[in-house]
Amino acid sequence: MLGGQSGSGKTTIHRIKIEEYQGNLIVIDGDSFRYQHPNYNQLQEIYGKESVNYTRDFAGKMVEALIEQLSDRGYQLLIEGTLRTVEVPQKTATLLKTKNYTIELAVMATKPELSYLSTLISYEELYVKDPNSARATPKEHHDAIVDHLVENLQDLQEKEIFDKIQIYQRDRRCCYDSSKDSESAAKVLHTLLFGEWTMVEKEMLQLGNSRLEELKGK
Repeated sequence: MLGGQSGSGKTTIHRIKIEEYQGNLIVIDGDSFRYQHPNYNQLQEIYGKESVNYTRDFAGKMVEALIEQLSDRGYQLLIEGTLRTVEVPQKTATLLKTKNYTIELAVMATKPELSYLSTLISYEELYVKDPNSARATPKEHHDAIVDHLVENLQDLQEKEIFDKIQIYQRDRRCCYDSSKDSESAAKVLHTLLFGEWTMVEKEMLQLGNSRLEELKGK
């Protein structure tokens, strides 16, 4: 199971885990189902960028149904998530535990300024190609995840729901692994999210701002 705010770069963990499991994983990502909402085009026309608020429940139900059915068949799953709440990952983990799954949590730790910038870039890139399928991330949604990420991770670690917890950064580094590290995962995550910026992060911010300006000029 994955955690991290919108735009944090969880696709990097996708690649790491797919390599680790030699491709023997089914990726379940709720965002990919938003476009399959029966009224998607109408919602886009009426609400534009805000249509995400009207496709969220549909995408969530699709994810729940897939997890239920695929876990019944014993497939290895990679489940995209945000850790916006404790309840959703806890419910999913509890379900999978009853089916004898080993459950790991991998969190992407990205500075909030970088992740939100990435959502803006993604929107502009998609809008240039296809305005109808461009999906914006409301800043309040992004920030709400960030605000609760550390405390939710701490809560989940204390509940001992997961067999292993890992924290990654965009450069593919694993900065924390509960099977090797004894300190609190939440403490490590807090430092990575809100601590001092590295040179690489500063360069990412500069490049990202340049890319956004370039896209807005098109």
